[in-house]
Amino acid sequence: MKRICMFILVVLFLCVGCQPTPEQEYVINKRDNDLGQKVEARSDLKAQTFPSRWEQEATEVRQGLTVRVDADILQKADGLYPVYRTRGADITIDDAAAWAGKLLPAPVSRTDREWTKAQWEKELQDYLQRIDDLKAWIAAGRPYDGVDRDEYLPDPEEIEEQTNQYMELIQKAPDKNKTTPLSDFRDMPKGQGYAYALSDGSTAYISWDEDYVQIGKGCRRDAYIYYNYYYEDEKDMDDSPYAPLWQDVTMTRGAAEAVLQRELQRLGFEDFSIFGAFPANLMDAGGMGDSDRVAVGWSFHLKRNPGGYPTVDVPYEPAQELNYGATDEFTASPHMREETLELMVDERGVQCFLFSAKKEIAGIENTNVELLPFEEAKTRILNAFAMCYPTYDWNKDKDLRLEIYRVLITSYTLRLPNSEDRREVPCYVVFYDDSINYSDPSQPNYEQNRDRVRNDPNLMHDCLFINAVDGSVIHTDWGW
Repeated sequence: MKRICMFILVVLFLCVGCQPTPEQEYVINKRDNDLGQKVEARSDLKAQTFPSRWEQEATEVRQGLTVRVDADILQKADGLYPVYRTRGADITIDDAAAWAGKLLPAPVSRTDREWTKAQWEKELQDYLQRIDDLKAWIAAGRPYDGVDRDEYLPDPEEIEEQTNQYMELIQKAPDKNKTTPLSDFRDMPKGQGYAYALSDGSTAYISWDEDYVQIGKGCRRDAYIYYNYYYEDEKDMDDSPYAPLWQDVTMTRGAAEAVLQRELQRLGFEDFSIFGAFPANLMDAGGMGDSDRVAVGWSFHLKRNPGGYPTVDVPYEPAQELNYGATDEFTASPHMREETLELMVDERGVQCFLFSAKKEIAGIENTNVELLPFEEAKTRILNAFAMCYPTYDWNKDKDLRLEIYRVLITSYTLRLPNSEDRREVPCYVVFYDDSINYSDPSQPNYEQNRDRVRNDPNLMHDCLFINAVDGSVIHTDWGW
């Protein structure tokens, strides 16, 4: 496993002394507990405003590295930057039953989801048919037919071994799954998904444990949200169980968001904000040839946001390419799982509900914490790149160029030292790219390709994170 290490950032560059400790997710000031003191400070601070744009010609921040800035600064409209204290919490049976009760009619029965003999027999038949089809295609001279297929033909011993494995599964499988009568959702076994028959004649798939809940309307086998970009990747494949079932989404995002906001209020998730939206189909997921499409609409990814901080529609995380340290003296603490909510909606309402890593609001520590002046923040950002942007043997003789294209002032979860609690602290999320990620700027379509990558909601965007209160660099160890 790759060990991610941190080092003491030089005062000359970041204007702070930094001392990493195993308990913390981020580099903090030696002058600290400055962060705690600043968060807890009470003042009559009015709304804080920052420039709407940051533009700066290419500037050499260290020998061989230049940074250009052409960035919108996304900030709170009201200028107030609260700090909330949060803590992780288990999802209880009461939680799961309450959400199921709001989303579904009363249950009539629950059926185990173990595959039956008939299902495994069909899986074996499909496997043998694929082998026969592949043999016929090879015998015909491998003609081009527009099908994206796996061309590997198992040898007879492999086919026999796979067939025997299927036969063993068929022998062990039940003829029919067990069904248990129910009158409410309080009797939901933990740790495995089940099919529920409902009082209106419909079905639902429900799975839950202390960390995760999934509720899929109209499903019996499993609930699988199939995004439009999955379809684009798989539509030419001959072995996708879902691409042939895809139906284009005609519902507009605006109409879907109107449904979403209504449902968030009904479910008690009013303090969550959108950070991703995708046209999607909800599949009742079985094996090849044993799946059904049950809903067509939009899937929204959401995060708790009690302070109403701005969000963007692309996923982002602390960049792993940045050189946060080069010795084994200190290591960053483990990554904390982010609380996430995903709701797939159509005109009827929520069709699939997924919630994980529950977090509770433990209190508010400051209704408007004082942030760094933006001129100081700019210096911290540029100096952090000067210190952290890596030089390797393969790029040491290159003219390295970065461009900052977006700055988002939002909240980020930091672990409190010696505590299970956390703080949701304002930070600068600095989106950047470098020239080697794209084709030559002189080539046609360079701008379009660059903008497509920058705004692609299907790509994880690596960013520099700067604590907006004390200016320290925020780094998370993802355990890679």
